[in-house]
Amino acid sequence: TSSLEEVWKTNSLSQSVEFFARRSAIKNTHAFRGLSRQMRDMLVKNISVLRPQPGDNIIEQGSKGSAFYYIALGELHVIKDGTLVATLGERSTFGERSLLMSEPTNATVTVPENTAPMDSVELWVIDETTFRQIVKGPILSHLTSRLQLSETSVKLEDLKLERTIGVGGGGIVKLVTHTKSKTRYALKIVNRKKAVQRGLSAALANERQVLIAVDHPFIMKL
Repeated sequence: TSSLEEVWKTNSLSQSVEFFARRSAIKNTHAFRGLSRQMRDMLVKNISVLRPQPGDNIIEQGSKGSAFYYIALGELHVIKDGTLVATLGERSTFGERSLLMSEPTNATVTVPENTAPMDSVELWVIDETTFRQIVKGPILSHLTSRLQLSETSVKLEDLKLERTIGVGGGGIVKLVTHTKSKTRYALKIVNRKKAVQRGLSAALANERQVLIAVDHPFIMKL
């Protein structure tokens, strides 16, 4: 309550509305769902707004990460080794991996050249100092685990089979452990020939597209 009163007393109506809109958006972001209201308010107060132009690079592959980004409006392209690998839409976030893992950014994030003025991009930026003040303890452990689960350089030979955890018409699900990171995954194994014979090809393709589209710490995007 004291936090709400402070916001209303020190800001205009438009600023207060903007504050609560940002707090609501941050609350629904995976990275910050576990934050207390006090920490969430601190984060929102330290947000800076960036409105880049078409062709602007937000981060460049190989550079040192210096901020966490939330896409409030618009779309960005993710380019790795000169190839477009993904498009990030509204409510997507990026930049946390470089901050948490202390490693160079693994791709360039840029505003598409063909972005029209009516489709302008707005980013909410949280600087490294604020990010590190807030992301610690259980939140830090959660984000680190999530990044490990989203690691896309995993190879089959790096995985150790533990046991079968599910069997269905579309395949078998095995519990596997990465031999180096010790991260555990649920690995689905599908027999292509049987899938075609049973008419499951379209269903499996649709399942894969759903898993790619959904952003959740338990889903590994390959």
